[in-house]
Amino acid sequence: MIFFQAAYRKYINFLFLFIVFIFFTTEIKSSDEQKYTEKNTKDHNLPFAEDEGYIPGGMPFNCTLKNEKGEQFSLADLNGNIIIILLFTTWCHNCPAVLRNFDSLIEKFKNQKNLKIIALNIGDESLNDLKIHYKANDIQLLDVYHSISPEIFRDIRGVPACFVLDRNGKPVWGYLGAVDYCSAEFIGFIEKLVK
Repeated sequence: MIFFQAAYRKYINFLFLFIVFIFFTTEIKSSDEQKYTEKNTKDHNLPFAEDEGYIPGGMPFNCTLKNEKGEQFSLADLNGNIIIILLFTTWCHNCPAVLRNFDSLIEKFKNQKNLKIIALNIGDESLNDLKIHYKANDIQLLDVYHSISPEIFRDIRGVPACFVLDRNGKPVWGYLGAVDYCSAEFIGFIEKLVK
């Protein structure tokens, strides 16, 4: 009986130490995770995205565009401007609302000469199909572009995807997904960039 009690006490002590060990290692891990989350939340520069940071390539890139008049130019030709680019497809169910947001941004910033707002379809629809898509979704101010060079597809994981290029053509902000681009936060963010 005495032997059984001693052995039983030994197992209870072991179990107690094991529980204490689990408790403290969980606390340390949670504390480290919290510090990491606080640091990343404080340091990243996204005005409204919590953890969906998206910068395609993270480096300057260029692509060739052709507008509905047949004029061809590249993003590098727009250096010196802040450029907001939306990548979309005609079959994306969230894209029409975001396109209308971009239409509203053009109206909001119509007097801002050093800001370019561009929506690029990454599908293979014809120019006429894109015009029909714009008309069906009440998109009035966005220009229609096609003949996009393949480089624009680099690192695209989905649509809608938006990114902002600084005056040197470098991506400085991005977001993958549908959000309100007419929000006060996003508009304030762009207003600071174009000053």
